[in-house]
Amino acid sequence: MTQTHACSASAQTEPVQQLGDYHAWTLDLGPSAPVDMIWVSKARKASPLPHLLMPHGEPSIAVRRRRDRCGAFDEIDLVVCGPVDRAQWYSPDPAEELIAVRLKPEISVAAFGIHAGDFLNADPVTRTTAAKPFCQQTMRIAETGGRIEIAHALLNDLISHHREIANHGAAETAAAFMLRESKGRIPIHTIAKKLEISERHLRRRFQDAMGMSPKAYGRQLRIAAAAIRADESASPDWATIAYEVGYFDQAHMITDFRSLCGQTPVKIHHARQALACNELRLAG
Repeated sequence: MTQTHACSASAQTEPVQQLGDYHAWTLDLGPSAPVDMIWVSKARKASPLPHLLMPHGEPSIAVRRRRDRCGAFDEIDLVVCGPVDRAQWYSPDPAEELIAVRLKPEISVAAFGIHAGDFLNADPVTRTTAAKPFCQQTMRIAETGGRIEIAHALLNDLISHHREIANHGAAETAAAFMLRESKGRIPIHTIAKKLEISERHLRRRFQDAMGMSPKAYGRQLRIAAAAIRADESASPDWATIAYEVGYFDQAHMITDFRSLCGQTPVKIHHARQALACNELRLAG
């Protein structure tokens, strides 16, 4: 893929998610593309805001930059930001930048040698050497470039490295795509029927590729969809949100939030709203 194509895919002026120091833009590059999102995080020099990491199964490759007291970059690394199966807080270092491209976990092993399960619940920012050979252009630009320029370079390096792999249409890849497209609403037995494969066989292949079960991935996607939907209002209609994101009822959604986040949807919403309000006050 050329530079022009990759840049045009990420040229949205408004992020689809904006919470505290975190901003994210979705990419629509097709089901066989190995990536689906660009995100950036720039911590403030003093008292940087912590990030509430919601449960998610997707790893990201990121450039991490840190500035010294004079404002110059004294540390530039290539890192993996791994998935978590329980909500947790991440406190960035002062003046830390993360410029990242999110990987589709069912493709990332074959495409980049990164297995999501290897980074599950690890340090949220882990140094990696796996991606360095094909991210050399990105690392050169990271020495002086801006965040958007680096994001485009990283996207292009990853797309250029990725080649059509033999199993890009395999059952587990198709299943993960269907789950993301439905935000976790489609059950695995329906997916297995569509793919004309036994449910047991699909579950095993999915677990091997993703490092988690289809059910666990679907729960993460539904919780994320609910949290993002609730961000639109100061007083969310939780019963409606539960229905919209595929829960039987509000009680079922609350149970999942408590299981994966350790808190109710209301408390998670308050924490996310506080980050957004803090950002607005500081920006003003």
